[in-house]
Amino acid sequence: MVAVGCGSSDSPGGSASSRPASVPTADPTTPVWGFLRSDEAAPTIGAPRTPAAEVQAGSWQSAADTRQAKATVIRRGTGRYSAIFPGIGVPAGRGAAVVTAVGDAPVHCHAEDWAPSGPDEQVTLACRSLTGAYVDSRFTALFTFAPASHRPTPSEPYAYFRDDAPSQQQIRPDNSYSFAGPGTIEINWRGIGHYSIDLIGKLYARTGNNLQVNSVGSTTVGCSALGREVHEDRQTIFVGCANGQTWTDSPFVVVYGNQHTVIPVENAAFGHSFTGLEEAGTGRILQPPLGRTVDVWPRYSANSAKRTNTIRHVETGVYEIAYPGVGRAPEHVQVTPYGEPTRRCAIAEWTSPPTGAVGDVRTKVVCFDPDGSRADSQFSLAYVSAAGLTP
Repeated sequence: MVAVGCGSSDSPGGSASSRPASVPTADPTTPVWGFLRSDEAAPTIGAPRTPAAEVQAGSWQSAADTRQAKATVIRRGTGRYSAIFPGIGVPAGRGAAVVTAVGDAPVHCHAEDWAPSGPDEQVTLACRSLTGAYVDSRFTALFTFAPASHRPTPSEPYAYFRDDAPSQQQIRPDNSYSFAGPGTIEINWRGIGHYSIDLIGKLYARTGNNLQVNSVGSTTVGCSALGREVHEDRQTIFVGCANGQTWTDSPFVVVYGNQHTVIPVENAAFGHSFTGLEEAGTGRILQPPLGRTVDVWPRYSANSAKRTNTIRHVETGVYEIAYPGVGRAPEHVQVTPYGEPTRRCAIAEWTSPPTGAVGDVRTKVVCFDPDGSRADSQFSLAYVSAAGLTP
């Protein structure tokens, strides 16, 4: 196994700069998506940089006029960046974006906003220390949009939503910010920084899923997944937001998949997992045992190669997760803390087969307390390969 390539370039390489800056006025008629990993924490401010081909991909690569375009990253200031995905701009901030810090330092990254920039989609994001100061960091960023006509398969439900009214008792987000296939979404405020979200419809009344959560806006708050419940006609998921150790109301965004990737496609190689293990006979959720490699909880695990994902709890706050048989560049990883809102997790590293080969993915995740010390945490981890989706 070798590390995924970390090269980058300061050339836009066919990006939006060479195309007319017409702003989209209508939603795409098919799903659009893009992802990247930025491996330069502190490039020159204002200079576009192009992530390596192994760690960026998007639906623009399937369109004749944008097939050769590349996603770019622009550093706007210390700890503040724009990720620009060519040719997939969606009007009025529709769709969803999530971001994860990369590295083993106590840093938290999240999406601030997303909107079209000319024909492109621009995700603005920020990275901060756990005390709230802006800090430069590597990161992964993902954007996804599905039109109202899109229907995920019944065996692979998919949804996303954004809550911009974090103190309202109940809201039903409009189509600008939500997608639930053949279903609806209701967000309920349950107390300061605590939310329940109903994905309503038989399609979602099932166990086993992956949640990716970000706070949204220029904020020092972070948001995490708290839990989930399955009912006869819906699934209820819970989100918590905190500023340090204090529960705090905040806008947030969630991308939900069940035996599905974090992008709106049906045939990608992928893996996802939840790191908690169920104690037999009690229903309690436990940490994986220290130092041992064990199978992840199958109820909340998926592997498109039909192999068994594993986890090793390396030391306090450090975990290694393996997705056998699904690894192939270009590829992407996102992680979200799970269980309570004060912990933060980052992708320390991931390794995959050499470019052009297929094999195992190994991802190391590190989690922290609000003071920046390493701490054990549950989390949801999602991996996707776009190798079969791009020319």
